[in-house]
Order: sequence, then structure tokens, then C-alpha cells
Amino acid sequence: MPELTVPHALVLLELDDRTGRSRITGFSPTYALAAAFVAELEIQERLAYPRASHVVVRAGQAGSALLQQAEALLPAGPVRIDQAIGHVAAGDRALRQAVLDDLERWGAIRTDVTRVLAIPIAWRWPTVDGSIEADLVARLRQHVETAPVELPGTREDAILSLARAAGLLTAIWAEDALPAVRERLERRTRLSPIGKVVWDLTR
Repeated sequence: MPELTVPHALVLLELDDRTGRSRITGFSPTYALAAAFVAELEIQERLAYPRASHVVVRAGQAGSALLQQAEALLPAGPVRIDQAIGHVAAGDRALRQAVLDDLERWGAIRTDVTRVLAIPIAWRWPTVDGSIEADLVARLRQHVETAPVELPGTREDAILSLARAAGLLTAIWAEDALPAVRERLERRTRLSPIGKVVWDLTR
């Protein structure tokens, strides 16, 4: 089973299993994905905080080619977190395609292209192997139920924070199950405030 980064997990939750299209409405998936990359860079200790609410890329290079691609979009000097998200958002098309390519290579989704007169006009990515997303959902649910609430926040906390901001919690819990976990979820998402940054950027 592949180890999903925050961007991979967010895109997997974003795609409707049946239609293969985005579940996000009234929200910018561009900023959500950019924030997911910033969160993953932070988790992998590629970002430093020279002062509160500002980040700067550490010396060296990110491990994976995908993260290097995102890291290259950030300026050399310190920027606010919302500005860092904006810089990464400028590379949305290439970054999103790279994430989709990974998910397809792992067997989670497939690409369906609608063509008119041999010209591609629409794309969707329906589920092929639902076990990858099912394992992710089970891990996130268990995290909320059993993981200690302590800093630093984890990859799961970042995914939950962004899923909450993007309106994707119903990809993890049924609508009628959310009230029972809302208080625990609130404590968890405070550990990774990046979701609130995205919320403020898109409202």
C-alpha cells in the first residue's frame, strides 16, 4: 500500500468515487492542494519558521521529485504562510497532474477522457481500487478516536484540517455521524491550522 502524502490524500478524498469528478463546491481546489503541499513540506521539515506565521525553505532539497517541484515554486526569502500557498498554487495544473498520475500508477483511479471529434474536452478520474481510499478513511477515523492530542500535529491532522476547510468531511464520515466526532475533530484540527489559512484565502 503506498504511503499517501497530504496532497495525495486530499485529492483522493476530493474525487467522487463514482463520477470521478471533484466533490468540492464553492471552494477553490487550487488553494486546497497548494496548502496540502505546504503542509507536507512542513511535515518533512523542509520549511523553517524564522518568525511567527512566516516560512522559509531550508537548505538542501526535498526528498521526492513531486515535493521538489512544489518547493521550487517558493521564493528564497521568508513569506507568510498564505503567500507561500499562493506561490505553490501558481503551479496547480502540473502539481495536480503529478498527483493524479501517482494515484493512477498505484491503481487507485483511472483517467477517462471525453473527446469530441478526437479533441479532449473533459476529464474524470473514477475509482478503480477503493481499498486505498478505504484504508485512508479508516486511518483518519481511528486517529480522531484514539490518537493523543499533542503538538506537533501529524500528517493526519493536516489532512483533517484541510478536509474540514474544503467541505470534504463527508468523504470520511457519513453526514449523520459527524455530530458525534465534531468536538474531537475540532481539537485535532487546531493542531494543524493550515485549513483555517485556506478558509480565509477563499472566503
